[in-house]
Amino acid sequence: MDDFPYLCRDPYGEAVRYGMEKQYDASFRENVICARAIEQAIRDYSDEVNGGLAEGCVQSVLERYGFKLKTGGYSMDIKVKIHTLRTEGGRLADASVSLDGCFAIRGVRIVSGSKGPFVAMPSYKSGDQYRDVCFPCTKEFKQEFDRAVLDAYQQQLTQIQQPQEIGPAGPTMNM
Repeated sequence: MDDFPYLCRDPYGEAVRYGMEKQYDASFRENVICARAIEQAIRDYSDEVNGGLAEGCVQSVLERYGFKLKTGGYSMDIKVKIHTLRTEGGRLADASVSLDGCFAIRGVRIVSGSKGPFVAMPSYKSGDQYRDVCFPCTKEFKQEFDRAVLDAYQQQLTQIQQPQEIGPAGPTMNM
């Protein structure tokens, strides 16, 4: 996916307005190529006996157009930075998370719960309840997201709990 042109999501008029015609044209060409690849995959993998698509239909298109298929879903690079570890209270740590280097989430919290630490997303108060500002949309991705955050938290905790190497007890004197 690194060799992809910039994907222009705006209509052509907006691209012209901001001087991005070349990016729009490259994006449009890539979208046409992708659409043709999808159509070809459907033709190649059409299962006339069962009236659907044969297994593996989407794999070639997914590999070319930026998704890495893995067991249970699509692979996403989740980078977590732990900020402000706390040793007391219900809020154990704050974190920021980067998804595929494209989307950053600040204000993620690791909170102490009755079953151990859990991940709390950034939220706002609406009436008498709190609502998440952003959140994983599937159960599988929530598990992957939470695991990445909690693993980073545990790793940071382990690092600060390891005994530091102790140097000499005091200054040395040369005689």
